[in-house]
Amino acid sequence: AMLPVCSKALVKGKEVPMSRMIRQVKEMGEKFGSEGYRVISVAYKKVEPKGDYTKDDERSMVFMGFLILMDPPKKDAGAALERFRRLGVDIYVLTGDGPLVTEQICRQVGIPNKSGLVLQGMDLAGMDEKELRETVERHNVYARVTPTDKLAIVNALRANGHVVGFIGDGVNDAPSLKAADVGISVSNGADIAKDAADVVLLSKSLNVVANGIAEGRTTFNNITKYINATISANFGNMFTLTIASVFLPFIPLLPSQILFNNLLTDIPMLTISTDSVPKDELRKPRKWDIGQITRFMVFFGLISSVFDLITMGFLLYVISAQTEVFRTIWFVESALTEICVIFAIRTYKVIYQSRPGRLLTAASAVSAVFVVGVIYSPLAGFFQFEQVPVEILGVILGIVLTYVIVVEISKRVFYALEARRARKGIAGKGGKA
Repeated sequence: AMLPVCSKALVKGKEVPMSRMIRQVKEMGEKFGSEGYRVISVAYKKVEPKGDYTKDDERSMVFMGFLILMDPPKKDAGAALERFRRLGVDIYVLTGDGPLVTEQICRQVGIPNKSGLVLQGMDLAGMDEKELRETVERHNVYARVTPTDKLAIVNALRANGHVVGFIGDGVNDAPSLKAADVGISVSNGADIAKDAADVVLLSKSLNVVANGIAEGRTTFNNITKYINATISANFGNMFTLTIASVFLPFIPLLPSQILFNNLLTDIPMLTISTDSVPKDELRKPRKWDIGQITRFMVFFGLISSVFDLITMGFLLYVISAQTEVFRTIWFVESALTEICVIFAIRTYKVIYQSRPGRLLTAASAVSAVFVVGVIYSPLAGFFQFEQVPVEILGVILGIVLTYVIVVEISKRVFYALEARRARKGIAGKGGKA
């Protein structure tokens, strides 16, 4: 921008024709840019004093030299960007700096360039929406872009189905901060940038953003566990009661027993929020899938009902249990299956490959002890429980263990079917995984 309006250059205090210096000046500017410096050209022109100056006055100027500025990346930037990579977050660079500076900074901090090219704002000029949406999928490093260019890139990424977070601190970042799904600014940014942002960082570190992403995904994962465990258990119980009402001459559980059952099984569920999540389950974002939740509910709810009915059949036709004994044993079986099965359905991995949180383990153990212990305690009479022989209790524990094993095996089938469904859905849309 500066060189075309310069006709002379200042060399050792003397003005010489710019044509003699143009090659040297360009090479020097490119050298500084490739080393990561921000290069600002400086020129002057003696003009007569007047009330107003226009662009026409910026002609026949004398080139003086360069101001070179270094804005080194933070020491923890590389580590933070590596965390983004592990989290499956794609990094896009949108800057007003020159392409050489941009390329050098990307190399320093380890930002991969998808295409190997640095596109400039002028390359985006004239692109229609379709072309831009295709371009942003192939290129992720952009230099000499205007605020309008940044906004267009953000909107194109969102139109392609990406969830976009935009980090900026300047006045010209405000439109993009507002348009992004999550606008992120910093405490020392321009006021308009902070007003447009959804999040203002008090710590100047990208690790804060990476921590937020990981924490958000952990929370989402644990919420999904809670929903899956609760909804499948409730569906199974209701399905069982519907069938049992056909052949049982009494209600399987009294209201007080149902409420006590819910209390004991909800205690472990309250600790799900603290459960550990394997790192590989945080590698990519997840979205709500009501269809999958419904299929999970039916699939595992029916398995729960099968074992409930097996227990009822054992009580009615093997040991001919009376009403109070029936209710006591079914209370134990119903509660223990719901408490124990969470360890199988909390992860798609094999049960021993994903260690549960300590609080979940402790709460489950305490609840299980209360479930069995209450029928032998003074509270048994209050809830109208009957003490049952230990050998019958052993049979029930065997049913519970078998149930957990069946669920563990069945979840592999379920997730295999879900993966196949996802592949068919992607193929049907003509996309790629």
